[in-house]
Amino acid sequence: MKTKRHEITHLTITCAACRLRLSKSAALACLLVALGVGREALRAEPIAPLTIPHNSGGQAAVGGKLYVWAGSTAAVRTNSLEIYDTASGAWSAGAPMPSARNGLVAFALNNYLYSVSGEGPSGGTFTSSVFRYDTTADVWTTLNNFPQPGWGKMAAVVNGTAYVFGGRHGYGQTYGEVYQYNPTNDSWAAMAPMPVPLRNSAVAVYKGKVYVFGGTFQPYEGLSIATNLVQVFDPVGNSWTTQTMPVTFGLGEAATLGDYAYIFVNSVWGTNLWRYHYDTGQWGQQPFTPAYTDQYVNGTASVIGGWAYFANVLANGATSTLAFKVNLDMLLDITPGITTQPQGQIGYWGRSATLTVGVDDDSPFSYQWRKNGTNITGATSATLTLNNLQTSDAGAYDVVVSNFFGSVTSAQALVTFRPAPISIAFYAGVSIDGIVGRTYQVQYTTDLSQTNGWVVATNVTLLTDPQVWIDLKSASQPQRFYRVTIP
Repeated sequence: MKTKRHEITHLTITCAACRLRLSKSAALACLLVALGVGREALRAEPIAPLTIPHNSGGQAAVGGKLYVWAGSTAAVRTNSLEIYDTASGAWSAGAPMPSARNGLVAFALNNYLYSVSGEGPSGGTFTSSVFRYDTTADVWTTLNNFPQPGWGKMAAVVNGTAYVFGGRHGYGQTYGEVYQYNPTNDSWAAMAPMPVPLRNSAVAVYKGKVYVFGGTFQPYEGLSIATNLVQVFDPVGNSWTTQTMPVTFGLGEAATLGDYAYIFVNSVWGTNLWRYHYDTGQWGQQPFTPAYTDQYVNGTASVIGGWAYFANVLANGATSTLAFKVNLDMLLDITPGITTQPQGQIGYWGRSATLTVGVDDDSPFSYQWRKNGTNITGATSATLTLNNLQTSDAGAYDVVVSNFFGSVTSAQALVTFRPAPISIAFYAGVSIDGIVGRTYQVQYTTDLSQTNGWVVATNVTLLTDPQVWIDLKSASQPQRFYRVTIP
């Protein structure tokens, strides 16, 4: 078992099972693994509730604190700001935003919070206003307008520069416009547009690039299409690339920790969690236990100290003051460990040969057998059986074993082809000098002193004179004496 962890906290515990120095939460996960309880299960933990709901409001983290503002309480929009101190676990009030909004896009940059566009203060009114909050002075400032009004937009901060993209101008279609913000002169500059215009995607940043997972494509009001796209924006080259993913969703949130993106995918019945490895492109669905029944995240994932915080939560289809956190550090990166390597063997023409691999625990694994480095179609179990062997079956075989965290390739097992097995041994032979066409009986005994100890070996009808009969069992038997009689 190969274990890689992300050290988030300073408190460490030594796991007796695997002799690793683990964070407190990771040690708990390791203990659960040892006990066989919900291996790799990720649990959402409730935190203190908000004072009022902030559905489709702003959320961002600065200096170890979570800021939640604006949004709506059912059909009423709000401009209130609430601040969660992760150290004390308590909420406090901040200065209200100059105007009520929901459907806004939010981001944090240089210890400031930014609130861009949105709907409000009344329904059906869409704005391009931009407000900035000073987290130190507790003061809001009105900035220059965003180039377009709208809501459902998305934002990302890359190397100290903010980008706002996608969304809608109002009711109706989605747009793929991308704008770069310059805080020095409070200006916006157009960038290369999204290949597919979306709203409410899950957005994360990794190695200077913006990853836009899923989201909703809306060609016109009344038609919303969930997508399975991953659109990647490179600010340096001002360019986009597109790929697909194994899950389709129209609303989600994402957080980056280490080399992975954690994508919280919303569905009618709650939130599912997927995990994506940026460098390898590997996907997996992570077991996830929600904090509430039928919870539905409708905001942003803010990562503070290895925890992803959510404060825009719908429960049972209604706005709520519920909030929760997810400890991403509880995930141990456990890639498969091979305990039994497939063994090379000699196979014979028309017969079968079986190769087997063993892994280190009972987690869900996938297998792909290969011959000379090429995948074998349909060979996707722990055992590979080659039937009716032919000369073309000879070669080097290995298997790639994968799970949610990665993959490992077995040692190669060489299958050598032979027409048939052969052996060298000494056999007793009886030469019968008789009449062709007549049948003679060959008998044997191992003790000449036993007159009744003779045993029939076979009957031989002579085809030639003389004819030799070979006792094929004699090589592995005690000494034998032979005689020929009439049957």
